Order: sequence, then structure tokens, then C-alpha cells
Amino acid sequence: METNFNINVIILVAFVVITCISISILFIRRKSIRLKLLESEALSGGPETQLALAVMLFTGDKIDKDEDKANHYVELAAQNGGADMQYSIARMFFVGENLPKDKSKAMYFLQMSADNGNMYAQYNLGSILYSDKEEHNREQAVRYIKMAADNGEAQAQFLYGGELLRSAGANPDKNTIKEAFEWIEKSAEGGYMQAQTVIGSMLYFGKNIKQDKEKAIHFLKLAAEQNDAQSQFLYGAEMLKSAGVNTSKETVSEAVSWIEKSANGGYIQAMMTLAEFYAAGNVYPRDQEKSLYWFTQAAEHGDPTAQATVAGFYLLSVGEDKILSYAWYMTAAKGGNEYAKEAAEKVFSELSESERDDAQRKAEEFTKLYTTNKASTVSNII
Repeated sequence: METNFNINVIILVAFVVITCISISILFIRRKSIRLKLLESEALSGGPETQLALAVMLFTGDKIDKDEDKANHYVELAAQNGGADMQYSIARMFFVGENLPKDKSKAMYFLQMSADNGNMYAQYNLGSILYSDKEEHNREQAVRYIKMAADNGEAQAQFLYGGELLRSAGANPDKNTIKEAFEWIEKSAEGGYMQAQTVIGSMLYFGKNIKQDKEKAIHFLKLAAEQNDAQSQFLYGAEMLKSAGVNTSKETVSEAVSWIEKSANGGYIQAMMTLAEFYAAGNVYPRDQEKSLYWFTQAAEHGDPTAQATVAGFYLLSVGEDKILSYAWYMTAAKGGNEYAKEAAEKVFSELSESERDDAQRKAEEFTKLYTTNKASTVSNII
């Protein structure tokens, strides 16, 4: 009886093992059949199908991983899909999206796409060759950026125009300036915000080119609408300036709103302008608290003039705080304000011994946080 039981157990175990092996074989066969079907579809289908199979082979999704085959189908998709497919593959390898992250392969397909005429590949390859330490090749970078610029890529047009000026040195000739200006203007007309800011500023101040405020305002407004803080300030300031004495409240309100946007966007000169408006009471009602707020914002962004002004507020205008006054004067002096050093010494001489320790600690803290040597003038971009 026991012998029969053991035989039955052995038979059952054998049946289970054979069943498992059969299922495994069936599963393997199904994977193999699925791969053959997918390969057949990939070979007869388009590059999208070939790339999809490559992704499955890389990830092991529903079929066995096979990196060699995956690379084969990626190459096939690239060859059949042209420049746009090659650019997509390059991006996938760069970021590790669906395909494994691989800079070498990404650069290979990016160059393939660029050489086949994709302007975004040309621009990105040029940018990498220009700035990447491992890939740096300035001559090739400029060549690809120029290709992208010729194809209408706005950022490339801006970079190429800037490169013409940089490579010309301190005293570029008129022809170089003219060509550079034309490229930057094309970029601006193509919607690139930084180009709009640069060309607007160049035309506004007559830097390297003939001044043309009407054209300048056109480009500055375009950049302002794209939230460029410098352009918002220049556009708003020009509205106030050109409106004259008898301007309408609506015009003043619109102009000031642009300056406020600029200040909230971190542009120091806009902060200083709002502070002065509140201090003078000629645009806003006079408001010492709001004036101090905007001077402090500019001071905290590193402007030495604003820092010295805030120091004066704490010494004379608001509740007297000589420790804060000294700290701000010292910060302004560190940033290059000549008057501030003398003023700091005078305030320091009026402090008690215990106050001097606190003032020095506060000054050290402020100079570390707020000394950036930013000037309260329109920045020179080119």
C-alpha cells in the first residue's frame, strides 16, 4: 500500500515537472514566434516600427533582451527615417528615454541628423561642440551653428551673430558689425527673446549701430511680452519719457506696470526706479515704507548705491538702527561705493563697544550675502 502511494507521488511530481517544462518551452517558443513576427513587421514596415522593436529589444518588453539586434534596428530606423528620425534617436540616447542613456551613440546620431539637414540637430550639435569640455571643437561648432542659422533656426542666428562680434575682437569693422546685426535681427524677428532684447538695446542706445528708437521699442516690446525683465524696464521707461508732461493716467499706469513687472522679475534698475518714484511722490503717492522696500530689494540684489541708500534710511529716516546702517554701509563700500566707507566709519565711531561687535558680525553677514558688484545700469549684453 505504501509502495503504491510512493509510486503515485513520483508520477505526480514527474507530471508537474513535465508540465512546467512544457509551459516553459511553449513560452520560449511564443517569445521566439513573437520576435519573428515583430522582425517581419519591422522589415516590411517603416522606421517607427523598427525603432519600436529596438526599444523592446533593449528593455526586454515581451521579448528577450538582445542589445546587438536592438542596435541593428536602431541603425535601420535611422537610415530609413531620415534626419528627423535620427534627431529623435539622438535625443532618446541623450536623456535615456526608451533607449539606454549613451552619450557616444547620441552624438553619433546627432551628427548624422545634422549632416542630413535637421536645423535643430545642427544647432544642438554646434552648442555641444562649443561648450562641452569633452567634445569641444570651436571651428566645427561655428560651422554647424552657421548651418542651423542658414536654415532659419532663431537661436543659432543669435549665436552666430554674437560669434561674429566676439571673434572680431575689441574693434570690429563696419562690415562685421553689419553682418552680425543682420543675423541678430533675423533671430529677433524669428521670436527669440534674447535677440529681441539685444537688438532692442543696441538700437535704443545706438551701440555699434545707428540709433533708431522706434525700431528699438518694437523689439523691446516683443521681448517684454515674453517676460524679459530688462526689456520690460526699457519699454516702460521709454513710454513715460516719450509721453511728456501732459500724458494720460492710462499711459502712466501702463508704463509703470511694465516697470513693476521688471522689478518683480529681478531687474535692479527697475527696483531703483520704483523706490525713487515712491520717495519723490511724482508718479506714486509718496510712501517711505514702499520706497525702503524697493531700495532694500535692489540692495539685496547687490547694488552698492541702493545699499548706501538703505543705510541712510536706517540712520536718518526710519526708526534709527545704527547697527543695520553700519552693515549696509560696509556692504556698499565692499561693492565699490566710495562715500559708503567714510559713512561707515562715522557710524562705527558712534557705537558702544557691545554694539560694535554686533555691527561687525552683521556687516560680515551682509557682505557675504549681498556683495555681487552689480551696477544699477542697463547691462551690456554684447
